[in-house]
Amino acid sequence: MALLLAYLCLHLHPSALAQGAAKATPSKASPTGKKNASQLLEAAEQSLAFTVKSARAAGTELSPKNPSAKPFLQSLQTIGKSLDTAKKSLAAKDKKFFKALSDAQSGVQEMQIAWDLTKSKDLQVIKGAKGLGGAVAALHNQYGPMAQRSAKGGPLSASEKAKMAKIQSSQAGFRKNLQKLSAAAKKDPALKAGLQRLSQRSKEIEKAPVTLASYTSIIDLLATISGSLAGYYYYIEPSQRTYWTTISDSWSVYDAYYYETDYVYDWSYTETSFETYDSYDFSISSAEISEESQYIEETSFEMTEEESTEVAEESSEITKEESEESEMESVQEDVDETQAEESMDDGDASNEESQNEESMDDSGDESGDESGDESGDESGDDGGDDGGDDGGGDDGGGDDGGGDE
Repeated sequence: MALLLAYLCLHLHPSALAQGAAKATPSKASPTGKKNASQLLEAAEQSLAFTVKSARAAGTELSPKNPSAKPFLQSLQTIGKSLDTAKKSLAAKDKKFFKALSDAQSGVQEMQIAWDLTKSKDLQVIKGAKGLGGAVAALHNQYGPMAQRSAKGGPLSASEKAKMAKIQSSQAGFRKNLQKLSAAAKKDPALKAGLQRLSQRSKEIEKAPVTLASYTSIIDLLATISGSLAGYYYYIEPSQRTYWTTISDSWSVYDAYYYETDYVYDWSYTETSFETYDSYDFSISSAEISEESQYIEETSFEMTEEESTEVAEESSEITKEESEESEMESVQEDVDETQAEESMDDGDASNEESQNEESMDDSGDESGDESGDESGDESGDDGGDDGGDDGGGDDGGGDDGGGDE
């Protein structure tokens, strides 16, 4: 179970998952220095500006006139807006800071998925994006409410147990809704792999024991899954995108769980410095940072229906192997994944509580059904569309996708 739960903290882009599955030893990365929340925000803004500057210098491949580049540029715009909100709300000690961190993390996930659509290999853009992803990951993991909740320790509150139960109980419906897109995904190797990963993460969430380590990992994962749903939107045929939006919306009802906590956040925590692992040594001036920030904020990257269709058709040309290349995974993300695995191991070993037994009792019948239905289907369903949820494909639409609010 500990190994299973370790994957909850992995980013859902196939590249990160492919690497994460093989990890058995701690990362050998060396820290590049220490930064607090304000310094990490500055590093993230610098990384974003460098990424935007490099993309503008890359030529037609990453031009906003190229439809295949627009999803990537849109994700940078999302991250930029989130960082701006985070900076202002941190200064005001406003809880919007946490929502902004969640949105930025979601944007990074979307960026990593949308990058494959560009077919670009520009090393400068990749360098900037790695720094950006690393800074956002450090902000999200070190200064988000779940980091402080983990540090506080103790058993889950009744409210936290209820949140976790609600998320877990919605996963079967979420997978069934994903399965309805599997027919289209068979023509698109990258999308097919993405749906499989989303489905697998959903199963792991559903089976997680009711512990503090599991709870904080699942809540942290909400933004990553939201980003995956946003990123794969552009791979979906336009005729299916309304349904995909329904799935995404049904999941996003849980986003507030990340920043609605049962305790008062200690803002002095944001002044604590932590080790970082990515380099933020970019050749970019303050004036250029302002210029690039203004460009990404004010430029429109909206897509026409014709462009959306073109991009969706071209996404089928991305091979599974190409989608598993880890071009944009930051060192920070790699380190965080390893530390999360170790934390999960420690947490499972020390949480022999009655709540675990209750969780196992509650899920006993469900687990049995899954092993009979899902496992059997996985072995027989063309090697792995979402495993065994084929049988439940007609569950009645998006309401089962997660949101019973």
